[in-house]
Amino acid sequence: MKLRIETLEDRTNPAPVNIGFGTGVYTFDVAGYQFHQNNANFSTTSSAFGFSSASMTAAQQVTTKNGGLVASKLNDAFDGALSFGLAPGGNPSETTYHDADGIVDITGNILTGDPNAIGTDGKSFNGLELAQQNAVFALTPTVPVIRSTLFITNPTNAPITQELGDFNNLGSDANTTIYTTSSGDTTFDAATDRWVVTFQNYSGTTSTDVRDLEVMQGPGSVASSASTTWTGNGNDRTNWLYTVTVNPGETKAIMEFDTLTGSLPLAAGFGQQVFDSNATVQSNGLLAGLSSQQLSEVVNWDFSPPTVQSVSAPAVTNASNPSAFDFTVTYSDNTAIDTSTLDGNDVLVTGPNGYSQLASFVSVDTPGNGTPRTATYELAAAQLPGGNGWDPTDNGNYTLTLQANQVADNNNNYAAAGSIGTFNVDIKQAPAITSADTTTFSAGTAGTFTVTTTGVPTASLMETGALPSGVTFADNGDGTATLAGTAVGTEGPYTFTLTADNGFGTPATQTFTLNVDQNPAITSAATDTLTVGTAGTFSVTTTGFPISALTETGALPSGVTFVDNGNGTATLAGTPIAGTGGTYDFTITAANGNRPDATQPFTLTVGEPPTITSAAATTFTTGTNGTFSITTGHDFPTATTLTETGALPSNVTFVDNGDGTATLAGTPAAGTGGTFALTVTAANGVTHTVTVDEPPTITSADATTLAVGTAGTFTVATAHDFPAPPPSRDWRPAYRGHLP
Repeated sequence: MKLRIETLEDRTNPAPVNIGFGTGVYTFDVAGYQFHQNNANFSTTSSAFGFSSASMTAAQQVTTKNGGLVASKLNDAFDGALSFGLAPGGNPSETTYHDADGIVDITGNILTGDPNAIGTDGKSFNGLELAQQNAVFALTPTVPVIRSTLFITNPTNAPITQELGDFNNLGSDANTTIYTTSSGDTTFDAATDRWVVTFQNYSGTTSTDVRDLEVMQGPGSVASSASTTWTGNGNDRTNWLYTVTVNPGETKAIMEFDTLTGSLPLAAGFGQQVFDSNATVQSNGLLAGLSSQQLSEVVNWDFSPPTVQSVSAPAVTNASNPSAFDFTVTYSDNTAIDTSTLDGNDVLVTGPNGYSQLASFVSVDTPGNGTPRTATYELAAAQLPGGNGWDPTDNGNYTLTLQANQVADNNNNYAAAGSIGTFNVDIKQAPAITSADTTTFSAGTAGTFTVTTTGVPTASLMETGALPSGVTFADNGDGTATLAGTAVGTEGPYTFTLTADNGFGTPATQTFTLNVDQNPAITSAATDTLTVGTAGTFSVTTTGFPISALTETGALPSGVTFVDNGNGTATLAGTPIAGTGGTYDFTITAANGNRPDATQPFTLTVGEPPTITSAAATTFTTGTNGTFSITTGHDFPTATTLTETGALPSNVTFVDNGDGTATLAGTPAAGTGGTFALTVTAANGVTHTVTVDEPPTITSADATTLAVGTAGTFTVATAHDFPAPPPSRDWRPAYRGHLP
């Protein structure tokens, strides 16, 4: 058996301090009292490990018999108090430890027994290890509280059932009187009462003995049995007995308090206001220095809070998706759950996107206190993240957190705050492609376009169809895809299909058009020629995408128009009118929205044949010198040479003067009378006719003979004359003389 003694003194309430370990009696002051601690006095006639006495160090206000107050110093609180020990056979004495050979072995702060160590009834301690902790607190500046705790540990391999005792010897001796109990009467029952107030029955005005509040057990005591050998009034041996079973490796403890005061009503008031509730014991700092594990080992108090036995919070999916979310929490306790503490402040639900909401309390499975109890909580539709049911934006893990000081047992122990469970929300949504269904790249320039989708889970993306050379489609794996690259030599629209699939619902498809733009260029010639009076046409052609619009800036010859055909071509066409010969410079512009526009300086030449402005006929006379000047005008380009084609009369010549004129001159020889059809050609091929007149020559004989009375005829003929007489003319040769 090993016994460790730890004594704590509270000089700065509420935290007790270790006052060390020593032998003999240790004296210290708390709340105006001087305490004498028996740290290691093992004589068979004194209390071991407890307190031998407690006396006031100065006079204080104490009650009189008739209810008044007087100043007095109190002493003789007890001859021995709070001395724990084993009580086998239910026949303990105040001597709780006896070493038969009279030798006590102390190493450090561990009291080590020897083979001679036995109980007061001559039996051993059954292999149990004992450790006692004492602490003194100041409940008020003049009211001290002693707390003593005995820890019993079983180091063996078998359970040990042992009767433990708390032994006290009150200073009131045979005059000990019960003032009141926790039941409100003057009879103490160890099975039901938790505390008792005693005093020394006295015949005088007052007593110098301390008024004593002894607290033997707290609310919810779980000791297997409790009894006492105390007979009440007239008996100063207030011994309390507990039968406890300690399993292998387990530690259990019993804990008691003693409050000293000079007023019986004050002592009773502390019993009711402090020691009737675990919460007030704790709030007054009287549990300082004890861990939660140590408190859970105490068998004559219930310091064990309720625990969460189980949580049922179903996952939320498309199939379940409730408009309100219900879950249950099952609480258990070593005594009973106080169902009146269940309410809408118990459980906080937190989740993605900063969601935080207290769940509403709906019901408890069994009315009234008890254990276990299953509470149903609910997040109503308005309390859900979206305010009306779950949707994919709410997906994620949600945590249920029990709030502090909410769920209690019937001894006012509150369940520890903390996470008690989780649930998952997984709402799926069919995919949809949300980005535009068309975009434009410029040929030769890097371009990029992001395809976006919605849907849960994230959709994968694929493309079906031909892409321009240099452009690729890549699924980014996050519900987006990138269409990117530099299109080269591939102008025009490309139509293909995008598909988004996330395994839920129907895959989304989109017919997508990628326009590859190219800057406009004019590909047709920059010059053309039309002829006055002759219809002509010229086609302007372009490249680029989209199709270019064509415009013309500058003067055109009359009779000629410029028309955009709307297909990337334009037509320059018409019949230039006379007098419009010349050069026309203007600008053709092709624009398709891609900068820069294409421009082309264009030269239109209108050729106009020279007009021969001189007469188309002239007459020369044989043997006579003649001259005729051929002139030109209204020509473009100006004619520089004039030529003649055809036979000329002898001695007549045609000379180009080199200035747009020519001279027909000479003396026609005899016999050359007639018409000479000549072609006078300027440089642009205009024809000209020259006519030479010749008088007629009579070619028939100059005599004939006719017989009288006989009909005769003679034909007068002419030749080498021009022009010939018109056929319709009644023409007769002139004659002179008389005919028969």
